[in-house]
Amino acid sequence: MELFTEIPEEVREICRTLRDNGERAYIVGGAVRDLLAGRSGSDIDLATTATPKKVTRLFRKVVPTGIKHGTVTILCEKRKYEITTLRGEGTYTDGRHPDEVEFLSDINADLARRDFTVNAMAWDPIAKVLHDPFEGQIDLKDRVLRAVGDPAERFAEDGLRVLRAARFAATLGFELEEETLEAMPTAAPALEGVSAERKRDEITRMLGADNPSRGIILMKRAQLLPYLLTELAALAGRGEQIPGSIDVWQRTLDRVDALPARLHLRLAGLLLDIGDSETSSKRGASRAHLARTWLADMRFEKKIIESVSHLIAEYEFTNFPDWTAAKVRRFMRRVGPGLVFDLLEMKRCDLSLQIEPDEDLTALGRLVEQVRHADESGVPLSVKELSVDGRELMDALSLNPGPQVGRLLEALLEHVLDHPEENKKARLLNVARNLKETI
Repeated sequence: MELFTEIPEEVREICRTLRDNGERAYIVGGAVRDLLAGRSGSDIDLATTATPKKVTRLFRKVVPTGIKHGTVTILCEKRKYEITTLRGEGTYTDGRHPDEVEFLSDINADLARRDFTVNAMAWDPIAKVLHDPFEGQIDLKDRVLRAVGDPAERFAEDGLRVLRAARFAATLGFELEEETLEAMPTAAPALEGVSAERKRDEITRMLGADNPSRGIILMKRAQLLPYLLTELAALAGRGEQIPGSIDVWQRTLDRVDALPARLHLRLAGLLLDIGDSETSSKRGASRAHLARTWLADMRFEKKIIESVSHLIAEYEFTNFPDWTAAKVRRFMRRVGPGLVFDLLEMKRCDLSLQIEPDEDLTALGRLVEQVRHADESGVPLSVKELSVDGRELMDALSLNPGPQVGRLLEALLEHVLDHPEENKKARLLNVARNLKETI
């Protein structure tokens, strides 16, 4: 098949080596699905009739990454490839790992344990034969996600599979086959036994889709949300109507789709409206706290947690049509130059979702231009960007190290935010001399 010409030569060489030593090897899973669909970029996983011991003997660099379940990783010059012995599996007591693994020689029997038909295909790059015992090609063409065999059994084997279904719905743009969808709510409680890291990774992939809302809507239909984030489940069922706008749940879905596909930005868009409705003065801090707690529980990295919670905390800025240039600069300082344009994009998305055109949208456009101009002009937004530093202050004003130096620097920054043209060493030292006795 011409579609498989993009397979790296080192993968063919792995398969050829195994074939020359009496074994079979296949490309399996998402790589086959995506190559058939004309996409590239999926990691290439391999399956083989060879035992892990034999694979280790045949290749120079092999890491026993999951040898208990028949998986090792072959390290090649350019990439690394997981290769798993064909296997059948018994019961899944923990909803994740099989209680026992039986090595097999039949590729079709191995494919029978996989989650969805579009992922249950295998390509033999040496014999150039496609194995598709569950008609995954048909479902791929029809853009249907169908469980292999009995959906309830497949979902019971691994609690993460219901969330993977939602992720595939978003990233592939597929519809769920009826029986597969009907089996999901019953299987949803098994998500509680899945590690936070595995759930986080699926949500991350989902939010990278062109339209993440497809997966989020499916999570609601399949009753997954209570096992992921109770506040998001409450938001989906609240039906709150925002004056002049669509309801809050639909706004969340539309916002996530409209925002650029950067993880921290889409997470902020997803979590922005969680929590009870409160007064504006408290809402941002409360929702930022909820977001921070959930993101930490899901083991997101610290930088993501800080960015998302900060965007949510700062979202409730108002009266910006009347802001002076100095207030714009203080806004930039508070939000931070690395996040201010993301915050403005979140606000733009929500204003554009208003039922009627709003003059605030035009005003926001002016604010964006003001921020861009200030950013390009290099206006100092931190004491580190002042034309004078702490050592120079101490030398010029005969100060000892201590809190007063820090307070003076902060006062100078406030002065420069009002008068950016005065960010010059001599001028700031004069300002500092006048402030010295009062700070």
